Amino acid sequence: MFESEWDVSDDCLSTNRKFPTIRRRMEQELSRNLTAVAEAFRFVRPLTLPTLGRLAAGDWRFFDHLQDGSKTFTARKYDQVMDWFSENWPGGAIWPEGIARPERVTS
Repeated sequence: MFESEWDVSDDCLSTNRKFPTIRRRMEQELSRNLTAVAEAFRFVRPLTLPTLGRLAAGDWRFFDHLQDGSKTFTARKYDQVMDWFSENWPGGAIWPEGIARPERVTS
């Protein structure tokens, strides 16, 4: 049997002390991305955060929760919101540098 030096069992992840730190850093980075894209969007189209949250995430409190850290979001929600921004990005507006923009899917 092949033995790997990498143990990826559930026990390994649950006892790895670095995993929560990595997850926290990832959440913070994704939250900063969402906030930066929202602010760039609002610079061109002056909407309130509750309105933008309702349109982009289906939750008028979405960006409030990002700011106060009271709730987290899934990777699926992140993708959904970023897709909405990409599809509805104002013409001539500059997408924030350093943040990956989802590709437009053409049928």
